[in-house]
Amino acid sequence: MKQSYVCAAILLACLATGFWLEFSNIYWDGVQPASCMPDQCFCEELRLNGIRQRSNTWSNLGFIFIGSLILSRALSSQTSKRALPQNTLNSNPILTAAYGLTMVYIGISSGYFHASLTYAGQWLDNMSMYMLMVFIILYNLARSKAMPLKLFGPAYIGAVGAMGVILSLMDPARRIIFAALLALATIMEVKFYLEHRAQAWGRCLAAAVFAIISAYACWWLDIKKIACAPKTWLQGHALWHILGAASAGFLFLYYKSETPPAPR
Repeated sequence: MKQSYVCAAILLACLATGFWLEFSNIYWDGVQPASCMPDQCFCEELRLNGIRQRSNTWSNLGFIFIGSLILSRALSSQTSKRALPQNTLNSNPILTAAYGLTMVYIGISSGYFHASLTYAGQWLDNMSMYMLMVFIILYNLARSKAMPLKLFGPAYIGAVGAMGVILSLMDPARRIIFAALLALATIMEVKFYLEHRAQAWGRCLAAAVFAIISAYACWWLDIKKIACAPKTWLQGHALWHILGAASAGFLFLYYKSETPPAPR
């Protein structure tokens, strides 16, 4: 029961911050703007103060909600009496906690970016997406025994640090880098499932892949302003956030359901 307070505390803190920004008179003009400014920051209309893009900001609550639930699960795993498959994730609650914290961080950083449309927010937003992709790639290496699990932490820190340097030096290529990481992570997931088809709940993986493909379609239609209604709450980029959070959530359920393959 106490673990559920973690989820509630995170959500309440984010909601309080969001409402403060929503009704504040804060202006972001004195801060370095995002590289997409002034007219390439997706479809949604820009406000002058407070939260500059409402729908694109508030839609990040999906990441925060699912991430906080996963974090609560990590905190309760030691006392749970439920029988779970002894796979890599279930046997290492710290990995569950890292996954949940990464999702919470994605929601917060992306929310800050769309609220401020500053370069700092843009950098933090991109880094959070890189962090999730790096986690998935390294987790695949660990669960397939291609990398010792004890190296996961150092490899994760090193890879994220390298991504930060690359992002700082190659900002115009930030979307290409993310697309490459996403493609690699997806290929690794599908390959592992096909090799161990009966070892996990495949419908969750299928749902995760379908959700992220749908999310990318919404992102593309929005950034190209093909489906664009700037003054409404229905925004393609907001759907990208919601579907992306759903995809990460389904992927987590897939990891949890996985049964370790039998020794060869």
